[in-house]
Amino acid sequence: MLYTMNDVLKEAKSKGYAVGAFNFHNQDVLEAILNAAEELNSPVIVQTTPPYIQNLGLEVCSVMAKELIKRCKIPVVLHLDHGNSFDLAQKCLVNGFSSIMFDGSKLPLKDNIKYTKQVCDACHALGVSVEGELGAIGGVEDNMVEGQSNNLIIPEEAQIFVEETDVDVLAPAIGTAHGIYKEEPILDFARLKKVRSLTTCYLALHGGSGLTEEQYREMIIIGINKINVGTELKLGWANTVKKAIEAGITEPMKIRSQCLIDVREIVKNKIRIFGSENRAQ
Repeated sequence: MLYTMNDVLKEAKSKGYAVGAFNFHNQDVLEAILNAAEELNSPVIVQTTPPYIQNLGLEVCSVMAKELIKRCKIPVVLHLDHGNSFDLAQKCLVNGFSSIMFDGSKLPLKDNIKYTKQVCDACHALGVSVEGELGAIGGVEDNMVEGQSNNLIIPEEAQIFVEETDVDVLAPAIGTAHGIYKEEPILDFARLKKVRSLTTCYLALHGGSGLTEEQYREMIIIGINKINVGTELKLGWANTVKKAIEAGITEPMKIRSQCLIDVREIVKNKIRIFGSENRAQ
């Protein structure tokens, strides 16, 4: 069943767990995410980014996702991750996405507020939730993180941003990054606590692949409600394909079947850590 971000995060915030937001890059990964969530009776957020929308085609992407979600009995959010324009947000709305992110984090605060608010106004008119971002959550295109970003969120700016945009979910930069960590991330828990104390919206953690169980749980206790996982799923899928080919398996159906199993196990592990197992309402 298709839900908005607000629908699933309200319960998570009140009961002290986080909902996993898993990036899908093809049908195999999407099915594995949904199968894992169904098996563990967990709400789930499935999301994809502009490059993959461009690669798959927006209509193909949305029809595929909505058809698979329709078969699920659990709450599922279809989310645009790191949307980069008002035009793309509108197109995703037309194509049935139930949640939209506008990432204006590279803009000056004033412009980030302006454009995020435009997206919020359009989405809220249709009952669709919106996520925004403040600070720089690092990462590069080849999935290798070159180091820590110094552009962390300023808590007082977070308060202004949330109040002026009416955004539903905020992704604060607190030291995580997208991709594979070359060095252990330095997470600013004190900064996160300050952001939590100054804002009333839901909080999302980006760059969630590769963190420890203790780090996840500490951030959930502080107030993280949504945790993004993407890189681990891409690597899980790619490693399975690689192993199959090295073993002389070239039949696509056999490779796909193993991909579904392996990626599903990664997602199930995250769901259990995040505390959302058996939380589907």
